[in-house]
Amino acid sequence: MSSLSVIIATMDREEELYRCLDSIRAQSRLPEELVIVDDGALDVEALRLRVPQGVEFQYHRKSPPGLSASRNLGARAARGEFLLFLDDDVVLEPNFIEEISKIFQEDRAGTLGGVSGVIVNRRPRPRWFRAWAKIFFLDRGRPGELFPWGFFSEIGIPDRVVDVDWIPGGLSCF
Repeated sequence: MSSLSVIIATMDREEELYRCLDSIRAQSRLPEELVIVDDGALDVEALRLRVPQGVEFQYHRKSPPGLSASRNLGARAARGEFLLFLDDDVVLEPNFIEEISKIFQEDRAGTLGGVSGVIVNRRPRPRWFRAWAKIFFLDRGRPGELFPWGFFSEIGIPDRVVDVDWIPGGLSCF
């Protein structure tokens, strides 16, 4: 895989962000760059100490707050060929970046739009929501389906690479 930049938008969630950064530092394949866009007031030097050695670091403080604007700023500032967007509370498995790199390398036809991972600590949907989804055909059996009316089906926890219509914004690589 060519160069990869990790972009994290954050606001006033220092402990969660530190756990996220620790999981990046523990990766079997490190990113080339880490871009943090802060809508709050984090201690930049404390952040810098958590950045793995050899990884370029960019910090941008911005106002007013807004997740989409923060991600867009991070994307414009990043220099990597591939951009991995993480929510500040995401904790990656130690081989996550290595595994998504392999998926992009195997895409010889160049048809891959993006890659995500499995969010394992999500709370399951309440029983009433699952029943409602069945009644209104929001779960037609294909994981990650985006319906014409704007709803989408759950991706679940696949045991292989699956083709989906959408991926979660807080754990996505393009």
